[in-house]
Amino acid sequence: MGFAIVLKDGEVSLTNKMPIEIPFPPRYILLDVQRAFYPWFSGASPATTEHANGMRESIIDGEHITETWEDGRLITRSFARIDQIPPGLLTVHYQWNEPEWSVPTFVVLDNAWFGYQLEIDTHAETRLDAQGE
Repeated sequence: MGFAIVLKDGEVSLTNKMPIEIPFPPRYILLDVQRAFYPWFSGASPATTEHANGMRESIIDGEHITETWEDGRLITRSFARIDQIPPGLLTVHYQWNEPEWSVPTFVVLDNAWFGYQLEIDTHAETRLDAQGE
C-alpha cells in the first residue's frame, strides 16, 4: 500500500493505493525533495573547507532558509515562509553514513506546513563525469 508520484515531460501524476486521499497536490512532495537536495545558496559552501562548521542563512523566493554544517557536511536545513502562509517550519535532517559519498544516505523532511514527514533512503550513489555520461 502506498502511492507513487511520477514526473514525466514536466507533468506530475499520482497513483494512490492508500485508503485515503493525499490532502494536497502531489507536486508539493516533489518540491520537498527539491528542498532537500537542491543547492539553495550560490557561492562556496562550508563543505569546500575540510572539517568546515558553520551556519548560513538567506531569504530566497520569499522563504527564510537556514543551513547548519558540521565537518563539511550539511546537517540541517530549514525553510520558513516570510509571509507565514502557511505558518510553521519545514525542516530537513541529513545523515551521512557513507563518508566518501557526495549525497547523504538518509534524509528526513518534517513538513509542518502540511503535517507530514518524508523519508528518503539512498542505497547507492553513481557519480557522473563532467559531460553527464
